[in-house]
Amino acid sequence: MPSGTLWFSNAGYAGRVPETPDLTLQSFPLITPPGAELRLWLPADPDDHVRRAQTERSGPSSDLLGFWATLWPAAITSAQLVGTTNLIDEGTSILEIGCGCGLVGLAAAMRGATVTLTDGDPAGVELTVRNISENALDDRCRAEVFRWEDAPDPAWQPDLLLGCDVLYDPKAHPLLARLIADLNCTALLTDPQRPSAAGASSIFRDHGLRVWETTAPPAPGGCALRVLMVQPN
Repeated sequence: MPSGTLWFSNAGYAGRVPETPDLTLQSFPLITPPGAELRLWLPADPDDHVRRAQTERSGPSSDLLGFWATLWPAAITSAQLVGTTNLIDEGTSILEIGCGCGLVGLAAAMRGATVTLTDGDPAGVELTVRNISENALDDRCRAEVFRWEDAPDPAWQPDLLLGCDVLYDPKAHPLLARLIADLNCTALLTDPQRPSAAGASSIFRDHGLRVWETTAPPAPGGCALRVLMVQPN
């Protein structure tokens, strides 16, 4: 196991984080800093993790389906987006939800942000711990298990909530709206224009949040994005 192996007991999941064999190391160029890149350990067979998660999960939450094991095209474009947005600067405190393998949050850390990367699946968090160390970002990043139905840690106090491809399940939209309100911070959410995510803006507004919506073109290897900036009133 890599250093930083964690033990968790969290809302239906208890036990040692499973090992992640058969990993491949891949590199991803960044816009900011110019010429920089991130190196990520990724499962060679992400579908195997999904199959095992569907077999082994002990609760109904979709965040335990092993989706963290796939580097989705939306993450590649989102990593480039966080390299250019004026919402992130040196010292920005960021909470990322649904971090998967960590690409987007680590891209933000490369701009000097302090990032807490979270995911509902402990196996994904374990791999993120490894990727943080692979990129020597231990001084700026930490990884934790967090599910949106749980109360956020009062110590987080983020300036920005970051979420990539986290709007695919409409049942989760009210939970995310409540989380943004509880954190009382701006949220930057990206989505690969999934039909199931189309109603998220309306749900956020129904919960008293302000929403601005735009699009982002695909990065090489990525896909076009719907981009939401959400703020409490």
